[in-house]
Amino acid sequence: LAGLGEDQQPDLATVMAAFSDRHYRVDRAGQARAVTGARTAELQPVSSLVPAEVRDRLANALSVSRSEGRVTELTFAPDHGEGRLELRVAPLPSQEVAVSIRDISELAAARDALAALTESLEDEVRARTAELEDTNVELARSNADLEQFAYLASHDLQEPLRMVSTFVDKLAKRLGDDLDERATQYVEFAVDGAERMSDLIDGLLQYSRAGRSEAELTRVDLDTVVPSVLQTLSALVDEHGAEVIVAGDLSAVHTDEL
Repeated sequence: LAGLGEDQQPDLATVMAAFSDRHYRVDRAGQARAVTGARTAELQPVSSLVPAEVRDRLANALSVSRSEGRVTELTFAPDHGEGRLELRVAPLPSQEVAVSIRDISELAAARDALAALTESLEDEVRARTAELEDTNVELARSNADLEQFAYLASHDLQEPLRMVSTFVDKLAKRLGDDLDERATQYVEFAVDGAERMSDLIDGLLQYSRAGRSEAELTRVDLDTVVPSVLQTLSALVDEHGAEVIVAGDLSAVHTDEL
């Protein structure tokens, strides 16, 4: 405005009217005068600025601002009941205060919409959390069932293996020298296969418990693991006439050896 000529400068009241806020200066007697830039403005009781049901709150806000020297705020609905207004009280010298009133209907509507959205999201999160908890309970039950099944299956499978190993060993001892070199080798293959099968069943049981107990991590040389695996699969390799090529100097890994 300073750069405009006197004939071009708008009246301060016109400038103030362009704002949605209404401003008042309230004296110690509780009389409010509108701050509009006009030379004179009518005095009116400050209580007349708000609906009757809000006047006690306004009186308290005025008292707090005067006594404590700080800004106070309150919100209320206008007389017609639509929208939302915000009133701010700021202390001035000589126990006077400045009162401003502005329409915050759009802001209040946005806040209400945000609160509703937040509540909706919280409800959804609670529902998803409950669903996840139910899933975790079901998963824990399923894992317990699986572990129990693996334990029973390993126990049941070990028995016939022990029988095979025991009777093959007894057969070898009974026949003794009657077994030729090839027959002795077959017996050894049968016993060794039964023992490796027993180890595999124990491994299956331990594998079913993975994640439920601390693993024993060690340095495992794959140059020793691969031959063991090939021995386990030797019958399948021979059956299909497969050729397994293993690179030399395999690396080592830090893992559970089983």
